[in-house]
Amino acid sequence: MYSHCGVGSYFREKSLGFRCLTRFCIVFVSEALIACELLKLSRDSLVDPVAHMFIDHLHDEGRHAVFFSECFVQLWRKISRCERNYVVQVLLEVLAVFCRPDISFLQTLFKGRPVIGNEVVVYLESSWSARMLEVSGPTLRAIERTDLLDDEGYLLQFRKAGLVA
Repeated sequence: MYSHCGVGSYFREKSLGFRCLTRFCIVFVSEALIACELLKLSRDSLVDPVAHMFIDHLHDEGRHAVFFSECFVQLWRKISRCERNYVVQVLLEVLAVFCRPDISFLQTLFKGRPVIGNEVVVYLESSWSARMLEVSGPTLRAIERTDLLDDEGYLLQFRKAGLVA
């Protein structure tokens, strides 16, 4: 339902000079998002085999999220101001890409019921920024372990995106 396929086109549009940083930011954000989504799914009442599968996968993804969060903290300490500016921009853009609804997927899904599909699209488009705040928690916790938000310019960008107060 959400625009995960948009990440590929996003990646192709980014600077070749910062391609490794772009890849890292995509992985850092996606691993945290996957762990968050699996945690929510594993809370629902599911048949035992499915519940066990979600929990096993959650443990794996949780380890990935922790690893990439720690990598982010270490990376932030070592990159230049120019690279930091780029990383902040990319983190905000990647979070938005992952949280916006994938309109073409939804239209395909509701092809036989376009009225319902349009209602779903309108609802998801109106709530994607709230979703971004909801699922960005693990990413923000890693960011808070750095001095990123001590920089007034970066803090302002995260405030403008609605991610910090």
